[in-house]
Amino acid sequence: MSADDLDYTRPTRSDKKQSAALEGVNGAVGIRNGAQCANFLVDQNTVMFLLNSIPSTSGGSLFPTGPTLFKAARNGFCDPALSEAIRRFQQANGLKAGGVVDPGVPTSARLRALAHAPHPDSAGRGDEGLIQDIDTLAGVLLITAGKMSGSTEGAQFSAMSLEIQRSMAQSGITPQVTLQRGVIGGTLFENLAQIEALGTLLDALISGAIVGGLSGATGTLTEATLRPIRGTIRRALDLARRVRSNASGAVVEALGKMAQLAGQTKGACGPEVQVLLFQTSFLTSLLMQRTSSDPRGLARNIAGASREWLSAFSAAVLCLDDGGIPLLGAARAAFAGGMTLIGLLQQFLGAGELPQLART
Repeated sequence: MSADDLDYTRPTRSDKKQSAALEGVNGAVGIRNGAQCANFLVDQNTVMFLLNSIPSTSGGSLFPTGPTLFKAARNGFCDPALSEAIRRFQQANGLKAGGVVDPGVPTSARLRALAHAPHPDSAGRGDEGLIQDIDTLAGVLLITAGKMSGSTEGAQFSAMSLEIQRSMAQSGITPQVTLQRGVIGGTLFENLAQIEALGTLLDALISGAIVGGLSGATGTLTEATLRPIRGTIRRALDLARRVRSNASGAVVEALGKMAQLAGQTKGACGPEVQVLLFQTSFLTSLLMQRTSSDPRGLARNIAGASREWLSAFSAAVLCLDDGGIPLLGAARAAFAGGMTLIGLLQQFLGAGELPQLART
């Protein structure tokens, strides 16, 4: 474990700002003159979110086909594709194109300003835009159902997707079930966050359309079409929040037990155990955030923290040798509907595979 690894503690000091998602960065993000910057995991996810909130016509990474699917952030390492996206944004906005976002400099301010700025979306594209976003939500519900295949919740998500498609078809609209790039490859937790973000937006837009009168360009949407769709969207929102909350609670409970066991370990592996305890505390703090203005950004942060936890867990178990058997047993023990802690981290949070050496 190097001193650079321990720098991961810094973002937690401003952890309360994460829910705002647009507070800027705590350390430099990018690659400067061939060298990696601080690249805190939370900061990288913030920059990705900002870039994906800005249309490509303004230098951002939001294309007509959907947001850019960046590689998952790794603490201390910025993927060259992200640094290049920063560089393109800077060039498009007349800024110094160094491929780095520093705290408090024009690039950071410009990213926040454009991410907040209104740009063409469902609210300004008439019926066509609203139909496209409803169609996208139906697709996300279907993908989420596939990832929860065999469960009651998965069947419910599938039924909701079909309800939305049926309502559209009855109004003469052919459902396309379009998917944003990254939906299929995202984690289940990220898909749930997408349902929350897009569902909340559509609920507000549909309610406004019903109250303010429908005046879409195509005239295909009517109140009789939108009311049942809105009802289905609200049920999908409730279910997504409930599934996410239950999964978070189960992981937090298991992490608490893991922390107790780790705190009781003795031997020469103090640094590894301390890193594991820190990563456990950090992941728990993210999972306990019940609300966020950027649920998708929070989901990405949680996925990254889960990978960091799994790495710390593996390092501690390997160092402890036979003394790590209780930790490994606790991670593999079934407790939540037959799921293990490792299973929950992999299925819901995208923590990846348990490293080979930690499976022995």
